[in-house]
Amino acid sequence: GEAAAVRARFPEARIVYLVRDPVERFWSQYCMILRRHPEPEPEALATVRDFMARSTGDAHSAMVSVVRRWRLGDDDACFGLYFFDDLKTDAVDLRRRIVGFLGGDPDRGGEAIAPDHNRKATQAKIAMAPEVRDYLVEHFAGEIRQAATELGGPALAWQKKYGL
Repeated sequence: GEAAAVRARFPEARIVYLVRDPVERFWSQYCMILRRHPEPEPEALATVRDFMARSTGDAHSAMVSVVRRWRLGDDDACFGLYFFDDLKTDAVDLRRRIVGFLGGDPDRGGEAIAPDHNRKATQAKIAMAPEVRDYLVEHFAGEIRQAATELGGPALAWQKKYGL
């Protein structure tokens, strides 16, 4: 596949992969699209299902298969797996770890933009209705379980969070 070809061509390249709870990741993509193309009832389950049917949400939320394609085993020193959860809880530490992994000096630079900067923080967010949440949890249940088993870390909390 493409990942194997890139890894073969650039064996020393550092791959940084930031994974996110698939329900939250899908909802973020959905809300981003709605900012550009508003729907009359964005919080309705029927609207979400329709969007799911015509979007790339599943492919973008299939993080376990992406990790399998890009990582050359558990001890792959050129593959850095990071969690979006860490961006939310300690953006400074996450930035330090990623910069260090890439071979940079984690103590240098970064003053221009704070690591936890979010240019969209003030924009209104669409609330996820309980029936939409239930639908998305059911839809991504297999991915959430696989992530907990294969990726560990914060992915274990996703499984608990959704009662899986």
